[in-house]
Order: sequence, then C-alpha cells, then structure tokens
Amino acid sequence: MLEDSCQLVNLHPGDEQVPTYSEGGKKIDHIFGTQGIAGAMTQNGISDFATIIPSDHRGLFIDLDAAQLFGNMKPLQTLPQRILKSADIKRVHQYKASLFAKDTEANILP
Repeated sequence: MLEDSCQLVNLHPGDEQVPTYSEGGKKIDHIFGTQGIAGAMTQNGISDFATIIPSDHRGLFIDLDAAQLFGNMKPLQTLPQRILKSADIKRVHQYKASLFAKDTEANILP
C-alpha cells in the first residue's frame, strides 16, 4: 500500500467502518502523515455529510500541537513591520497589480 511504501501512518485509525462518501458504504477518504506528525496529533475527527461545506463526502480533520511539531519558533514577522496593510486600499491595489504582473510574466495565469 502507498502508506507502507512512503512510510506514512493513518491519522484516522479505528474508524474504517465509517463511510466517507454518501454514495457508498466504505471509507474512501483518509489522512496520512509521518510518524512525527502522528506524535504531535492531539485529536482527530470526522464530520457528518455536508456539515462544513456542501459535499457528498464527510470532512476529516486533525488537530496538531504546533509547539511539539515546530518547537519554539519565533514569529515570522511582527505586524508593524508588514509592508502590506490591508486597510490601505491603494497599497492593496498596488500589491494585487504587482502580483498579477508577476504571475502573468511567469506564465502562471492565462
């Protein structure tokens, strides 16, 4: 199986009898992760159909202990140092135009 060849573990063990697709009786949706992620998992869950978003699949989720997973990380950047201030509409438009130009130049957008 894929999880064995990639050394992944099932982060939703024990709920294999719960169908995740409304048109079938089996679990076809999964969350796999590394052993390190599994060790940082605090809980997992599965929602009813169409509870979170309209879908014919159940939502699967996991909660992770960020401190255990990433250690004592410093914030990436403090808020006062941010260049883009979303309340400044002129800067937001400039940012979006610049981003669009770079995406177009990189052939990301059609």
